[in-house]
Amino acid sequence: MRLLQLSPLGVLPEHQGRGFGSALVQASLEGARDLGEPLLLVEGNPKYYERLGFLRADELGLLPPPEALYDWAFQVAVLSDGVALPQGRVVYPEPFKH
Repeated sequence: MRLLQLSPLGVLPEHQGRGFGSALVQASLEGARDLGEPLLLVEGNPKYYERLGFLRADELGLLPPPEALYDWAFQVAVLSDGVALPQGRVVYPEPFKH
């Protein structure tokens, strides 16, 4: 099953703290919903992403790929109520395995 992932995501330091990152994440969440995607994955700081609706993926049965730096940083936003979420280990495509 193909899943969407939002990351890496970054804002230049001189532009941080002005809402650009949050706007990018919100637009991505809306775009994924418009496409009918059930979820959106991200690797990042939980303190940042949890306020935007992301949860630890492993708590919902989605295990991070071996390339993930930290289990706690692998998160998911569920975009549809009542959708059956996939379970198991996420596998990155070849270009993202290095």
